[in-house]
Amino acid sequence: MNAIVTVFARDDKGITAYVSTILAENEINILDISQTLMHGHFTMIMLVDTGCSGKTFDEISEELSRKQDETGL
Repeated sequence: MNAIVTVFARDDKGITAYVSTILAENEINILDISQTLMHGHFTMIMLVDTGCSGKTFDEISEELSRKQDETGL
């Protein structure tokens, strides 16, 4: 199954790394990615394939939310 992952945060180092690491750890393949800076904010949209992941989309979303809380993004 394909899904869209969106990120909007103040610009900081490591945002792409945080997200892509969580996706890779969950066997999620990034199919396409677009990212840009808008007035000091980082924006990213990813099309991902979750078909090989053993987790539900909600579980993966929760992991991403935890990383958001940890990093203050």
